[in-house]
Amino acid sequence: TRPSGDVLKICEGIVADESGSANFKFEGDNVALITKGATIAIRNGRSDVIQEHIKLGVDKFGRVTPEDAKLVPSTNTEKNISSIAYT
Repeated sequence: TRPSGDVLKICEGIVADESGSANFKFEGDNVALITKGATIAIRNGRSDVIQEHIKLGVDKFGRVTPEDAKLVPSTNTEKNISSIAYT
């Protein structure tokens, strides 16, 4: 809850496709689209390095949209780019 009384919704997790995975942090309206096993697209997203690790997100120019699960036939959570320290 912000000092103004507004509630900011935040979710964090891992997104993956067949090539690999990465950690993410979404805020605001994007949180409602995130459920375990959901297929989403991140359009015009950004990557930040936080404490030497990549984290995906979207700002006011990006968006998260639901997608057809058939577009991602498999996921690879073993190859997580966020587990690598970038210095």
